[in-house]
Amino acid sequence: MVAVVVRTPIHKELAMPVIDAGKSLFVEWPAGRGLKETSELAAAAKKQGIRAMVGMQGRQSPVVNKVKSIIESGEIGAVLSTSVMARCPCEPLFAWGPHVAERTQYTADAAEGASFLAVSVGHFLDLFTYTLGPFASVSATIVNQFPTAELVDPAGKPISKQVAQTSSNQVAFAGTLKRGTVVSMHWRGGLPATPKPDLPFVWTIDGEKGSIRIQGDLPYIHIIEPKLYLNGEEVVPEQDGLTNPARAWAEFAKGPSGSYATLDDAVANKTLLAAIERSAEEGKRIDL
Repeated sequence: MVAVVVRTPIHKELAMPVIDAGKSLFVEWPAGRGLKETSELAAAAKKQGIRAMVGMQGRQSPVVNKVKSIIESGEIGAVLSTSVMARCPCEPLFAWGPHVAERTQYTADAAEGASFLAVSVGHFLDLFTYTLGPFASVSATIVNQFPTAELVDPAGKPISKQVAQTSSNQVAFAGTLKRGTVVSMHWRGGLPATPKPDLPFVWTIDGEKGSIRIQGDLPYIHIIEPKLYLNGEEVVPEQDGLTNPARAWAEFAKGPSGSYATLDDAVANKTLLAAIERSAEEGKRIDL
């Protein structure tokens, strides 16, 4: 097993020799720049017959899996609609906003593969589709409100340098899932950390017989466990003392029977992200 845990622009460059050598692979999300590189990695891994895991650990979250089990049990009936409102402060990552960290300034260039859409929204969309199933269509608006960003040091102090920014900080889209559910999402980046809003992250799922609400202080629920409510009552899933990445590694260690995000899952997620981008660029609905 070889782990590729480096800057997005060199994911493919370092992962491909691992695959060619027939070694098992772990690669961070986004697993390459854009759909093309991720697809090439997946095709190579399939050809070599190796196992590969992608760092989309949100699907290991106890809250996410509890939501999935509630829906699959039929407790809230058919899922009619779902909406997400996410507020992503610029600090402490210093990316996709008015300030960008000098050490990770490649995030300002959307072509390098670590845009707000690819990273923040992409992580969430994997666990979202894991829970509710694939999209049938999307209609999107993507806006870059900070075409020039100020570079800062690790403490957030400006270093009197600026950089052109092509990564967008506002991603809004609506669509439908193949199960018939109506979806709306708005991911808002580049915002100040203070004052803190009452609900920085809210995900609601409405069914014929009940509703689910997931909320948290940050939208990065692939890392930080949110709170879960079923019909207004808090539900606390059982915890095992592990982090989401640790759960993913434990699943990988089970061999072919383990449940973890693969390169094929990454390709599916990148296909959705590409459809969102295309919809915003062309100003029309994209069917998947």
